[in-house]
Amino acid sequence: MPFALSGYLAQVNRVEPDTHGDAVLLPLDGMEPISSAGTFNTRFPHTRQAYVVVETARLGHSDISGAFVGPTPYLCGDPSVVALYGFGEVSDCGTVVATG
Repeated sequence: MPFALSGYLAQVNRVEPDTHGDAVLLPLDGMEPISSAGTFNTRFPHTRQAYVVVETARLGHSDISGAFVGPTPYLCGDPSVVALYGFGEVSDCGTVVATG
């Protein structure tokens, strides 16, 4: 059964409701997707970018910009929390990619 690594880790790290049941993530191409610390293995070769989509008109709202935009948004502020949710750190976190 397909299972997103981020969703799986958020459940086993108990930051989201646990619905994964008996599902277990196995190595892919000989590489473990989960580190020994129980977080995303940043050496895992199969990754993808995750984006937060926000209506352009709302980017100026302090609650939205504080959470998602700029060099120190809440979303990127604590790497240990980001890891609990099954994501790795990225250098461009908080960057507005496109508007329209």
